[in-house]
Amino acid sequence: MGQSKKDLRNQQQKKNKELGIVTKQQKAPNTTTCCKLCKLELRTTKRNVELVTHQTSKHPSSSMAECFPGEEYEKA
Repeated sequence: MGQSKKDLRNQQQKKNKELGIVTKQQKAPNTTTCCKLCKLELRTTKRNVELVTHQTSKHPSSSMAECFPGEEYEKA
């Protein structure tokens, strides 16, 4: 009886691991950042939409640099 696709994939990954080749993609670790004004912790993502939403709703008179110094964000 033949092997399933899953068995073949796992077998190939095992061979690659022995050779030092990584075939599975690693997830980036979840990171958080803290608002400097209210000390609320928010998840940091690629686009940082949560940070922008927090700043515009909670601290409209402050800038993003004041709330989250050093963080990159997507400008609307």
